[in-house]
Amino acid sequence: MTPRRYIPLLAVAVTAVPASASAQAPATPTVTLQTAGTQTFERGLVAVAGDRVEGKATAANAAPGSTLTLTFVQGGRTLRTVRQVLATGAGEAAGNVTRPPGLLTIRARVGAPGAAASSNGGSNAEDAAATPSALARVTLLEPSSTLGARGLRVRFLQRRLAAMGFAIRLTGVHDFSTSNAILAHRKVLGLPRVGWSDAPEFRAAAAGRGAYTVRYPLAGRHVEGDLTKQVLALIEPGGRIAAVYHTSSGRPRFKTPLGVHTFWRKELGLNDRGMLHSVYFTHDKTSKPTRPACAIHGYFVVPTFNNSHCCFRVPLADALTIYRWTRLGERIYVYRS
Repeated sequence: MTPRRYIPLLAVAVTAVPASASAQAPATPTVTLQTAGTQTFERGLVAVAGDRVEGKATAANAAPGSTLTLTFVQGGRTLRTVRQVLATGAGEAAGNVTRPPGLLTIRARVGAPGAAASSNGGSNAEDAAATPSALARVTLLEPSSTLGARGLRVRFLQRRLAAMGFAIRLTGVHDFSTSNAILAHRKVLGLPRVGWSDAPEFRAAAAGRGAYTVRYPLAGRHVEGDLTKQVLALIEPGGRIAAVYHTSSGRPRFKTPLGVHTFWRKELGLNDRGMLHSVYFTHDKTSKPTRPACAIHGYFVVPTFNNSHCCFRVPLADALTIYRWTRLGERIYVYRS
């Protein structure tokens, strides 16, 4: 008896599916937005007011003839609108603005072919079509800070100074620690020696400019004192900056000696000369008996210029930190830049 042959039903069903049903679904339109001249800070975007902020929108998989629109808005007012017709369904639109402090909104969206774009970069047709869009909010920071100021711009400035190694307390308030860090930063930059931040100093801090340059990166753990810039730096092995401080070295009659010196004595607390938490690096060989002389120490007055009796004066609030960081037998390099 001849065996029966069966046709696999599954194979028949697959070959019977219409070709149109197996076609790939059209790609979903997308739009992306990038910014330049901005920084990420505290989960948002910030920029310095008065600097150029750029936006770049990119569209893909849109219907040919669609319109890509990029708008800049501040205070409810449209500042600039850039439109680009997407002949192939993909393309870019870019623009920039320079604005005062406040919230800047940048929006990118794709409008359907033939939709009439309104002045704010959208249209009823676009909204009805639920077209893709992207949004960026940028806080434009006032480029200044004075004693007592607080808020986002102060926190931003404090973080940028700390990132460069300047000794500062991250309080969110412009206090004396902030003033001293600004002063040290301004000294390194060669700006007027004041304890408040103006536009040149603020912009430099925002861009990461004005960091102290380690003079002896291969010297191991040590301290550096720049008599020209009047700053004191604590340096970790490998040339990494631990902290940079505003200081005042010896005045012309009692110059701080140049060269390499070794820390040989530490004196905790306040002595009878008003020196707080002193770390000595030279001896006074002229007195009898010989007594300690030049030291790093805290003092109630730390002017913006060299005015001490050969020592490195530092603010009282910083003295204990420096005292604890320094070690006997390690070195301080005193130089002119």
